[in-house]
Amino acid sequence: MMDDEDAADVKDCWDDSDGDDDIPAAIQTPIVNVKAAAIPKAIDVNEDDDDDDDTTSISSASTVSGAGDQDGPRGGFFMELEEDDELSKDENDLIEVGESGSVSRIDKAVEVWLLKYAKRTALNASFSENNSFLIDFDSLLLQCLEDSTLPWDANKVQALHVVYLLERYLKFFIDKGGNFEFVVFEQSEVIWRDCPVLLFVRWSIVRHLESCSNIRVLHFRSCFCDEFDMYVTRINPIFVLTLMSMSEETAQKLRNPDVRSFVFMTCSSFVKQGLSIALADTIQYTFAHLNAYWIEPVSGKAIDWDPFEALKSLSESEKELSCEGLAVDDTQEKHEEMMQQIPDCNLSVAVIIFQSLKKDFALIEKYAKAFVLAYEVCCQLPFSVRCRTFETDLNSDVELFIEKFSLSAALAVKCLSCKWLQKLTPGFLDMNIFRLVIDKEFDNLPIHDPKSQRFLEMLGCSCEMAANGHSASGDQSTNSVVSKVDLECNFVDISADIIEEYVGDLRELVKHFNTPSAPKIQSKLAADKRFEELYHWHSMAPISDEFARTRDNSDDKKELSLAVGFNRRDQRRQLRRLNAQKQKFVRFMTRYGQSLEGGVTVVTEKIVPAAGGAPVEKAGNQKKKDKKAGTPGAPQKMSKASQKIIERNILEKKAAKDNESRRQMQEFRTKISSLENRPGKLFPELDSLKSYYKDFRCMEKDYTLYITDVLGSILNHTATTMGDFKITLEAKIQVASHIKEIYQLREHWSSKTESVVTKLCCKCAFYDLLDALNLTYKKNPSHEDSFIHFQLRDMGHLLSRDVRSDPDPRISRFIPDTWQRELFDAIDKNQSALIIAPTSSGKTYASYYCMEQILKQDDDGVIVYVSPTKALVNQVAATICARYEKNLPAGRSLYGVFTRDYRQNVKTCQILITVPHCLEILLLSEGNSDWISRVKYVIFDEVHCIGMGEEGIGGGIVWEHCITGIMCPFLALSATVENPDMLHRWLQDAEDFKLARDLLTKTPRKNAPESHKVVKVEYRLRHNDLDHYLFNNKAMVKVHPCSFFDEKTAADYDVCPQHVLLSPSESLELYESMRKVEPQRLSRYDPSSYFKDSLFITKNSVTSYAKELLSELWNWKELYEKKEFLRKFNAVVRSLSDVDQLKLKMQPSEDQIRENFVPLLEGLQENNMLPAIIFCENRHLCEVLVEEAGEYIKMRNREALDVKDDKSREKIQQKAEKLAKKQATKDGKDKNKDSEGSRLDMMMQARDEVTLSQKETFNFAGKSCGEEDKKYAFDRMRLNDFAPTDPFRFGLENGISYHHSGMNAKMRGGVEMLFRLKHLQIVIATGTLAMGIHVPCRTVAFTYDSPYFNTLTFRQMSGRAGRRGFDLKGNVVFTMVPYSKVQSLVTSKLPRLMGNFPISVSLVLRLLLLVAKGDAPQRLTSALTLLNHPLILQHYQISSQLKLHFLFSVQFLYQGIYIDAEAKPLGFTGLVTHLNYHEPANFVFIYLLKRGYFHQLLNSEKDKSKFSKDLMKNLVGVLAHLFTHLPLPKKFDRKFNTSIVHLRDLRFSPGGSYGTFQQAIESYNTEVKKIFDGFLLASSVSEKTRNDVVSLPVSKKEFGVSEDKCGSLANSKLGQFLRSTQNNLRLCSPFVGLSGHLDENLYDAENIVSAIRPELYTDYKVIPIFKVVENKNAYAWDYYNHGSIKALSQDNRIFASDVFNILKDFILVVKAIYVSLVEMTESREEARSDPVVRAFKQLVAEYNERWNKDFPEANIF
Repeated sequence: MMDDEDAADVKDCWDDSDGDDDIPAAIQTPIVNVKAAAIPKAIDVNEDDDDDDDTTSISSASTVSGAGDQDGPRGGFFMELEEDDELSKDENDLIEVGESGSVSRIDKAVEVWLLKYAKRTALNASFSENNSFLIDFDSLLLQCLEDSTLPWDANKVQALHVVYLLERYLKFFIDKGGNFEFVVFEQSEVIWRDCPVLLFVRWSIVRHLESCSNIRVLHFRSCFCDEFDMYVTRINPIFVLTLMSMSEETAQKLRNPDVRSFVFMTCSSFVKQGLSIALADTIQYTFAHLNAYWIEPVSGKAIDWDPFEALKSLSESEKELSCEGLAVDDTQEKHEEMMQQIPDCNLSVAVIIFQSLKKDFALIEKYAKAFVLAYEVCCQLPFSVRCRTFETDLNSDVELFIEKFSLSAALAVKCLSCKWLQKLTPGFLDMNIFRLVIDKEFDNLPIHDPKSQRFLEMLGCSCEMAANGHSASGDQSTNSVVSKVDLECNFVDISADIIEEYVGDLRELVKHFNTPSAPKIQSKLAADKRFEELYHWHSMAPISDEFARTRDNSDDKKELSLAVGFNRRDQRRQLRRLNAQKQKFVRFMTRYGQSLEGGVTVVTEKIVPAAGGAPVEKAGNQKKKDKKAGTPGAPQKMSKASQKIIERNILEKKAAKDNESRRQMQEFRTKISSLENRPGKLFPELDSLKSYYKDFRCMEKDYTLYITDVLGSILNHTATTMGDFKITLEAKIQVASHIKEIYQLREHWSSKTESVVTKLCCKCAFYDLLDALNLTYKKNPSHEDSFIHFQLRDMGHLLSRDVRSDPDPRISRFIPDTWQRELFDAIDKNQSALIIAPTSSGKTYASYYCMEQILKQDDDGVIVYVSPTKALVNQVAATICARYEKNLPAGRSLYGVFTRDYRQNVKTCQILITVPHCLEILLLSEGNSDWISRVKYVIFDEVHCIGMGEEGIGGGIVWEHCITGIMCPFLALSATVENPDMLHRWLQDAEDFKLARDLLTKTPRKNAPESHKVVKVEYRLRHNDLDHYLFNNKAMVKVHPCSFFDEKTAADYDVCPQHVLLSPSESLELYESMRKVEPQRLSRYDPSSYFKDSLFITKNSVTSYAKELLSELWNWKELYEKKEFLRKFNAVVRSLSDVDQLKLKMQPSEDQIRENFVPLLEGLQENNMLPAIIFCENRHLCEVLVEEAGEYIKMRNREALDVKDDKSREKIQQKAEKLAKKQATKDGKDKNKDSEGSRLDMMMQARDEVTLSQKETFNFAGKSCGEEDKKYAFDRMRLNDFAPTDPFRFGLENGISYHHSGMNAKMRGGVEMLFRLKHLQIVIATGTLAMGIHVPCRTVAFTYDSPYFNTLTFRQMSGRAGRRGFDLKGNVVFTMVPYSKVQSLVTSKLPRLMGNFPISVSLVLRLLLLVAKGDAPQRLTSALTLLNHPLILQHYQISSQLKLHFLFSVQFLYQGIYIDAEAKPLGFTGLVTHLNYHEPANFVFIYLLKRGYFHQLLNSEKDKSKFSKDLMKNLVGVLAHLFTHLPLPKKFDRKFNTSIVHLRDLRFSPGGSYGTFQQAIESYNTEVKKIFDGFLLASSVSEKTRNDVVSLPVSKKEFGVSEDKCGSLANSKLGQFLRSTQNNLRLCSPFVGLSGHLDENLYDAENIVSAIRPELYTDYKVIPIFKVVENKNAYAWDYYNHGSIKALSQDNRIFASDVFNILKDFILVVKAIYVSLVEMTESREEARSDPVVRAFKQLVAEYNERWNKDFPEANIF
């Protein structure tokens, strides 16, 4: 290993811009010898030893799945393997060299790893400007070779094609903000040893990447060498992108049977070194996210074998990679000589290669000429002439030459220095052209290029011209082969306002497309009509929308339903029951709201609308009441007598208050005097009294001076009785605080006051404070403490904040800060605002001002509050219930709620609290125009969720639709937006567009154009500081934030990271550390001189001081040379904190976390850090840790109780006898037959129960929670239903609990309430408490690492600590988290908001339906804003492609008979839009339905009364393929008795002459491709794509020449032959065309991306073709088959708490289909016998039966 100085030197060499010449030998390009591999002698894939207990020693794979703890399914919900699921000994046999079946053993190991460790996550969630990851070059190259567009024969692989695929991969990472570095390992060369062509490709690409200025490539001997270990320790990569397995086909292509073992061993070696890995072969690209499987390193026995030794074995030498005539030592010298004679990098390298091959080939001159001609084709002709393959008939000698050439070329390229290869073309020999020249004997053509002639001369070859060689034959055509795609594209001109407005300017691009004949469309319409007539369907029947189908909990609906069908007595009884439920709910909301607002003394504000508000239609009875009582809010006349009475009452209340104040003041004086007898309690009790009697300051101006006089008396008394006592730190803080308090009355000080202050300051050694006060004193030189330093060091949390003290007349509850007043000003002007402020700064509470303004305006206006989670919806509803009261007309309510589960008072409320998905439903439903017009404001809380992936109902694209779709002002709130300027620009652009449309349609907004302005309110400072701690090895150590800096931080940031904030004490520490390194430069930052004008420091001044210190530290970067700067920088960082003994290299095992948990609790309690939230992204582990804490509490109480006394012993004996009798009776056995072990168990159980029945002496419960509140929360959670010893109940009673989304809502709400009421002091939670939930705590601890624990979630979670108004500072504790992850979390920036691909076919259909009537111009404006201003256009210029995608989506809908030629809806549109979040499955379902597949399947049943279970299972299988999305690892092939786990394929026929369901889906995909090929073709025309000169996606290196710059070869026989056969590619990438691909059949469901031009954006979601996934989890089918929740957990590897959500989602889809089918057929009696309707009815009933059995409280039917 290198020491620190060597490491710095190595770093300098790596950063050397001159090239790689100075890179140390250990890191330079590896040596030439490559050794044959042997399969490792032993690979043990079993994770546990035989003597282990029944718990696994590795991280539960249940974390896998659902970490992050979001509602709904996430990719990968795999639980940990139980002990009996481990590989058997037979499966776990050793893998010997050459053993048959060794590959299957590797497959088995891969299966175990994927099942136990793999977690699917969004990689880009961890990307930021200063975070980087590593790419194992060979793994990525292998992944490229797996691409289906490459030829099977490795000798025909084109290097440029591979380079293009590799750079296409990199482009996705770069576009998402990823920073990466390539690592190339010498050992990995063994992969390519048997395939010289690919070896040449490998080294060509390595040199190509090294020549790119924006890509960094590093070389190491192996992945386990010391240099690599040191390097990863220094840069701390997020993960390593690598492979775990590869296909057998690719291994065969490489001709290397050991390559799969090598790949697996390399992958496991990364994990062994503590590196997280992301699997390159699992990456799924979308516009917003890069999703992939992620595996974390886990300490313990995750890897029982030694991958390092296995890799060494695989790399042992059996043959040497070499070539005669090509010596390593003189290659560099030869090349330098060649470069002087031939100034062409490719030709100079080729000279060396051909010279080494002269001895081996007699036809070397022929091959040399063929090479030169192939090379001139590349240099002199357009790239398009190469975009094809040629049929050749060559002998084996040519193929042998190609292999020998490739081997020599690989060695030459490898050995040459990078700086000589800047212009080397990857794979500079075009194999296709080379073979063509030899086969067609074009090698006789003349060579005119001087460099080529010189090349042949140096090889001793002739350049003579053959007869007639220059002229081309006259019969050759020069026409290019035109792609057939444009001949098959069909386009129909659909007329609609939205189409004309949005894409009218692009119609010229598609006007030349063929219009489908009328008979073709009519035949489809006729087929649909036949279907409806045959099965009595009415597809045009209106069906209910998603809003109408959501369960309605509104009170009026309940009363209406109860009043029908009962006699009067039953009605009264039911209504009484309903009223009792309503009262119970109101009580809960009141208590819940009080806990949120800080206690039971919440003042509810009664809202009275201003006079002149909008009239509201009232019920008849209400009108009569109003006539009697008068109009609420209207000014009332008052008599003089009444006014006098009111004034008299006010005076009496004031006099009573003054009398009470005087009485309490006298009581205060008495208590103060009593302190003289208790000097030890002086400061604590005085502080308590001052807090209690703080209201007296309004009575007596000399209040504080009186206290000072009392202090003087106490000090004299103490000095007399105790002598010279030592003052404590707490007392010094009290003294400083008190002097600061009385300093405001300095002019009123008496001599006695000055004397007391002098004594206090001398006692505390604050001599500089006395100097500042001009007080005389006698100094003690041996004892002095700078008052400025003392304030920074010990009083940072007490420093005055520069907060406003002037009240704002608009706000009565608190005094708002400046940034909050800016927000209020914007609201008063009816403007929108983007608010970026830290967690706990008051964003949400400030937004309540907006609600109050809407409520005060009238009774008709609506404000919508949009929350990211249902939990936050409930919290806001309770807060509104506690805050506001308003008398509203009958039929109106103060607030309403709309979530996926239920809705209440949605259209009759003034404040609607909802989630983005539900707001989108309201905005895109055509029947809601009246309600939308009443919406006055929308508040988007946690708006950074717009950066979430587009998948699912809560994805970021839904946020975009809501923000752009509303037609009123809004507030967008967030604490974690990295690029607020971009977000603000986008919001303003959208508002400007709405303003222009409003002016055009003459429907202006109130206060326009001012109301269209978006104000950016940004405030970055936390009110309270956060202290960081590391807790490991039972030690709690405070860590300075700057101690997490390293050389990478210094290199990545040009200025200090702005998000790193220092507390006053940390600022002082940094100053001291910097002063030791640079004393002269730091003199001006001496706190005594810096704050000399401030006697009492303020928090804001310290913040400015800290910023200047950090800026000075970074200024050293400019002042000193790099090496000197890093030396000084490291010296500062190392002196701040010494935590080496606490650093963890990799994620601990679950057992280690459990062992550390109790010491953590003890540490938190001892350091006064409670209450605390401990975040752990593993739900199962949350519960385990609570159980662990419960055992600790019991143990402490057993130790405290004396159970040896006679009474306790007697109680235990009696209890044990009772338990034994009870057990014997239960089992029907004689108690005398019990074993000794059973009696011992009874004694232990009796001891536990007796101990628990006595008063506990230790727990974590807080003392301030009232018994009534606690009892209410316990009853609501039905805690008595749990056994007394149940871990959840026991923990809850003793002050500790867990919180995750697997709990029901009542349990989660109860835990939150008890935590706010301070009964619970510790909560172990997943991310459910990170997003906006009000749970103030003193400390946040992190005890588990996962891929979902990234910078964004860290900022959200840590923001819970030290919340304003609750604590003076917060604490963040890291325990059992790898130190590298901690560094990354603290120092990294947030990921940038990118946006999503905004258009889907389903969305286009919804928008067409929205504007179909054309009677509401604002609906058209809303739709056009949504289309014209997606967030993604802030980053990518793809506006024209989005418009064309919209245009061809319309074509898809028209040709699929969903709309007519005027964009009006046709059949099945309602059902399609209902299932819009499942696109393209919604269209596939309708496709199968309309073609009779489901009818044919169900008509095969003989028994028409009820369908058989086998038939229904076939139906469920089809639906599961369409509407479930939970994948399984590819290698997972376990078999179970009751579950199939792997969803079976669709290759079965419904019966009759029908094809299989698989074939039907393929037919659907074919029709989709025909339509969307037109989209791609039109996009290529729009983007003006070229084929003559093309460039690579990342490096931008160009290839080919334009037509006007072609060389002389263009007119030769070879040039004209190539031109006559060239392909005019429009869709296919020309690089992919090198392998013979055309525009036809360019993509399929498996591969949409790689072959299409990069200028034409596409991913798997853009084109709605349906991919039938083979490795899909069969949980829906299995649950229907056996109905067992336990089996789903054990067999399907779904975590128990996730079963509810994923089953609910699928069952809701089935229900939605059934309801829609019924509504489309209910108008015809004969249609009710339709087999499809009956089958879905039966399916819903059977699922309902299973669901109600397993989840009786969750009624979704």
